[in-house]
Amino acid sequence: TLRGTYTIQDRGSWFYSRFYKSGAVNWIRYQGNYMFHSLPMAKNRKITDHTLGRRASAGCIRMSVEDISWLYYYIPRDTTVFIN
Repeated sequence: TLRGTYTIQDRGSWFYSRFYKSGAVNWIRYQGNYMFHSLPMAKNRKITDHTLGRRASAGCIRMSVEDISWLYYYIPRDTTVFIN
């Protein structure tokens, strides 16, 4: 995961990566391909890995569906985020 100061960019309600064979709901991009997003999901939108709080992704920041949904709806574009 990238560390530093970034700005919230675009967002979307769903994505699926054929390369990683995984998707997520309510993603929020903060730098390039790095995002905040829900726990990983299969194409059918069922969670495939419940790991939170430790390194387990390709660099994105995983969050519970409830937490990422809150960020998705209440944190606007251009908000500054600090990742440490």
